Amino acid sequence: MDAELYDQLVRARESFHDRAMAIPGVHGTSIGKKSVGGRMTDTFVIVIHVGEKKALADVPVGERIPERIEGFPTDVVEHGAAYPIVADLVGGADLRVDSHAGTLGCMVRDKTDSTTCLLSNQHVLVSQGTTVYVQKNDVCHKIGTTKRTVLNSLVDAAIASINSGIGSSPSIAGIGNVAGSRALTWQDIGTEVRKYGRTTALTYGTITGLDYRGTDSLGNPSQNQVLMEPVVAKNKEFVAPGDSGSAIVDGKNFVVALLWGKSIGAETGWANRIENVLAALNLDVLTPTTADAPLPHAQTFEGQLEALCANSTRGQEYLRAYREHKEEMQHLFHANARLYATWRKIPQEAFMDAFRAGVRHPEGTIPETLEGEDTLDVLTQLRDATAKYIADEQLRRHLDSLFADLASHIGSTWHQAIAERDVVAETP
Repeated sequence: MDAELYDQLVRARESFHDRAMAIPGVHGTSIGKKSVGGRMTDTFVIVIHVGEKKALADVPVGERIPERIEGFPTDVVEHGAAYPIVADLVGGADLRVDSHAGTLGCMVRDKTDSTTCLLSNQHVLVSQGTTVYVQKNDVCHKIGTTKRTVLNSLVDAAIASINSGIGSSPSIAGIGNVAGSRALTWQDIGTEVRKYGRTTALTYGTITGLDYRGTDSLGNPSQNQVLMEPVVAKNKEFVAPGDSGSAIVDGKNFVVALLWGKSIGAETGWANRIENVLAALNLDVLTPTTADAPLPHAQTFEGQLEALCANSTRGQEYLRAYREHKEEMQHLFHANARLYATWRKIPQEAFMDAFRAGVRHPEGTIPETLEGEDTLDVLTQLRDATAKYIADEQLRRHLDSLFADLASHIGSTWHQAIAERDVVAETP
C-alpha cells in the first residue's frame, strides 16, 4: 500500500458508500485492515459497519455486500453505532458541567485572542456561557466558562476559558507533556495510541479505521472519524462513559484525535481528527514551548480590533466602549436570566463567529443570514434585549449606534460598517 493506492481505495469506498447505507442495518463505512480470528492482518479493506451480522442465506441478494469493490476487498464488522460517552454525575469527575461529566482533553491556545483554554467535546461543555467545574476529592471547583463550541458531522468540540489565578499545564495525566498535534495518515492504521479519561484513566488502543462515514446512534451524520479498539493485553476497556473529551495521543505524544463516543455493545472508540477540531475552533495545541510564547499583539483579537477601529472617530469610540465594558457585558449576559435566554435563543455562536471573522478580515461582507435566520432580525433582538438591562446611557448609545451601523451595512464589508463611519453629533 502506498499513498496513491490508498487514495484509490478511498475513492472506491466513496463510490459504494451510498449503496451501502441503503442496506438495512448498515450504519457506516470506513477504511481499515482485515481481521481474521480477532487478529489484524496487513490487508487494507473497505469496512462495512453493521449493527448485526447475518448468515448469507438470510440476506436478500440485493442487500449482500460484495467481496470486492473496484478490485479492493471488503470486510463486514459488527457493532452498534456510536453514541456520545457522557456520564451521569458521579464522584471523581474531571469536568462537571450542568448535569453531566466529561474529560478535559488537553490545553489549547485560542488564536483569536492568544488565551489558553481547555479542550473537550461540545456535548460535555454544552454551550457558550456555561459554567465549568473540575471535581477533586468530592469538591467542585469553578474553573471557567464555555467559550466556543462546534457540533457537526466532522467535529464535536468546545473550549472553555480558564479563570484568572488558575494555572494550566501543556501535559496530560499519565502521559506527560504533549508535543503538539499531528494529522493521521493511512500508515497509522494498526498503530497504538493512548488516552487519559476521567472514568478509565490511562488506557491503550489500536487505530482500526480511518475516514468512517455514516450515522451515530441518533441518526446524525458523521464523517471522517477515527475508530479504535482496546489493546487487550494492556486493558480490556479503552473508553467508557465520562471519557468524552479525552485527547488521543500517539507514541511520540502528538495529539491526533479527540474522543467523543463509543459503539453500542462493543469496545470501539470514536474520535474526531484533531486537525478538524483545531481548524473549526481556530486553535493550536499547547506545548511547553508555545505555552511561553504569546502571539504578537497584532495577531490577537484585540490587536485586530484596534487595527479595524483605529482610523475612524466612531471606530475609536467603539473600541473605547469595548475596553471599558467588556467584563460588565459578559457578566450581564450570563447573570441576567432573561437576557441569557434571549442570547441562547438566537444563533449567538454564528453571530460571534461572523463578528470575529469580520475583525480578522474586515473586507469580508456582513452575512445576510445567520444559520438561516435574517441577520437584521438577530441584531434587532439583541438591541431590544440589551436596552432593557443596561443602565449606562453612554454605553446604550454606543450599542444602538453599533447595531444601526451593522444593520445598515448588511451585505457590505465590516470595514465600511465600522472603520469608515464618523461619529454623528449627539443631541443633549
